[in-house]
Amino acid sequence: MNRLEAWAASGLIELLIPEPAYNEALVGENDKRTTKAMTYIQSLTHADNPDEVAMIARLGGILFPNGIRNDGDRHDVEIVFNAQKYGGRLVTADGGSRRQPGGILGAAAALAVLDIRVMTDAEACALVEDHLVRRDQIAREWAAYTGNPVPAWVGTDR
Repeated sequence: MNRLEAWAASGLIELLIPEPAYNEALVGENDKRTTKAMTYIQSLTHADNPDEVAMIARLGGILFPNGIRNDGDRHDVEIVFNAQKYGGRLVTADGGSRRQPGGILGAAAALAVLDIRVMTDAEACALVEDHLVRRDQIAREWAAYTGNPVPAWVGTDR
């Protein structure tokens, strides 16, 4: 996550924090976590039309087929909904391991059917790196085509 945050701080990518995650970060006495959360752009749930309400119910069924049991479950559904609503990729460590087979990562394949891309921070870093490699390749090709020097920023972001 530190690498993603560094890229965001340099303006290469944008990181948003879903409303429930933001609110959770404000609870307690962890000033560092609160300050960090406040540096992100917050995405708001605002599910107030029938399609959005139906999507939240559908996501709840995917993430918690045995029913939503508590606020934490509701927050997970809202976090996934925010990724879907705002067209982003959801970077999380929630689930998908032997110790926690379910969770958001455990439902990644089912969520992908709804065009919701869920990934670990390592997967997100690899995706950004792939985009940076392609961007640098295009810059090098353009420099060769035009006879101009390769921009100084090429290769510096990885």
